[in-house]
Amino acid sequence: MTLACANCQSPRLLSYMPYKYHGVEFFDLFPKLEILGCADCSLVQVDHTQLDAAKLQAFYENEYRRDDTPASAYAGQLKTERFEARAESLLQGALPLIGAKSVTTIFELGAGYGYNIRRFGQHFKNAVLYADDPDSNHNLFAEVKRAKLTGLKPDIVILSHVLEHVIMPRARISEIVSRLTPGGVIVVEVPNEKHALLAAKGSHQPHITFFTRETLRKVFENHANLSIDRVVSAGFLNSDNDKPYITTTIHVGGWKPVTVSVDRRTLDRAGFDFTNERDDEEGGWLRLYARKT
Repeated sequence: MTLACANCQSPRLLSYMPYKYHGVEFFDLFPKLEILGCADCSLVQVDHTQLDAAKLQAFYENEYRRDDTPASAYAGQLKTERFEARAESLLQGALPLIGAKSVTTIFELGAGYGYNIRRFGQHFKNAVLYADDPDSNHNLFAEVKRAKLTGLKPDIVILSHVLEHVIMPRARISEIVSRLTPGGVIVVEVPNEKHALLAAKGSHQPHITFFTRETLRKVFENHANLSIDRVVSAGFLNSDNDKPYITTTIHVGGWKPVTVSVDRRTLDRAGFDFTNERDDEEGGWLRLYARKT
């Protein structure tokens, strides 16, 4: 594989920062990852020549959610409340763009726990729900059918915390746009990994593409018949004046315990709001809404 930017294909990729691991499984598969920045489009990404697509797929199938019983912010009822809040917010963000379009098929890539697509299905009651999630042992909600995008013609595609795991995000977006029906909508959420946040992270694993508001827009630009409606941020603030962080230990996916800084409001269930979409890049998450013309 020739080293080139995953967005613009430029060969001018420069060393950006070391890749931080927290799990032996991922390190054993890809022990020499380096984070690079594209000198032409600014997309930050790992050195893709060090990745093996089959091994990465196997990791997501077998290891990513193994023993997924983390302590702290992601456990129990609070996890449910957070995911349901995110699903509702993504739906409300997409509805103005969907308008009066008839919605019969909804597809989510990497559906995770399935809260997003279930909420969209509750609103569009006649739609058939499909999801492609690599972990076949992971139970989705009963109303969600497993399927690949190939052969489907979805009216809505949801990409929630998926693109940061994709080796070649631009190519995957092109595939999605080609399958989307006219007037169809893409709903995207990714972590906000602008430089200050990325550098402060205790671990980058297993992300392989790191988006800012600018670069998220860039990977969706110049696709045939796709119009970007808006790119916003959401979730807790990351500004210097709004850091009610505490230190806690979490256990995720069978990996060794890792000590991280967590927004205290996430634990307290107070003040945490997924619906506060803002026209800035200060939130913990970035969202993009786009429509096929």
